Amino acid sequence: SCATLNYQPRGDLIGLAVDEMEKKTDEFYPQAITNTLWAFTIMKHPRGPALAETLAPVILKLLPDMDYELKPIEGYKDGEFSTQTVSNALWAYATMNINPGAELLDRLGKFVEKNASNFKAQELSNSAWSFMVLNHHPGNEILATFEQSLLERMEECTTQALANTSIALAFFGGSKDEGLKKMFDAVNPTSFRLSEGNTQDISNIIWAMASVGAFETKLYKAAVRELFRRDLKDFVMEGQRMLY
Repeated sequence: SCATLNYQPRGDLIGLAVDEMEKKTDEFYPQAITNTLWAFTIMKHPRGPALAETLAPVILKLLPDMDYELKPIEGYKDGEFSTQTVSNALWAYATMNINPGAELLDRLGKFVEKNASNFKAQELSNSAWSFMVLNHHPGNEILATFEQSLLERMEECTTQALANTSIALAFFGGSKDEGLKKMFDAVNPTSFRLSEGNTQDISNIIWAMASVGAFETKLYKAAVRELFRRDLKDFVMEGQRMLY
């Protein structure tokens, strides 16, 4: 609630809550864990990183078998793993820049791969971005899944989500057999809604295409046209370096 309301309690209320959480990790259920991780990421509370490290093995212990079907948050039974709990966990660890371990990341990645059709487009984008930030290669199959989902469901994505997914895939070189380049070849430029993106989104998309040599695609040409409509002073140094 404090995170949702953007409220910083007086005194050390959150610290006292953490003290109790650390004593009761065996009582956590999936949604409670990811709600907690999300909240501490939003609040940037100094106790958050240590708590996130403590909860990582708890998540691993609670993960169901790989044949378990993850359902969207709207269709799951209270307390079970859902697509949102998985994507929130990945996003929180990436945002706090805490690697929860290869075993947990691989298991979460497999759930994304096997249940991609149940994930919201934003959840897939957050998951792809998280693997990039944590510098953890999720495997060729999940990269191909992200590419296919991006191509089929981009109408559901914001321009930022499209940019984040593109740069995450490009970070790993895309899937085998030039999967990312083929995706850029096939996409309709209007679907990326480039005019709605900020300068960093445009920089990310252009860098992603350049990294796989997609210079002849309609999307690349449209992105460059959009780039030259922007004022140079609106680009941060990171974006300028990427364009260079």
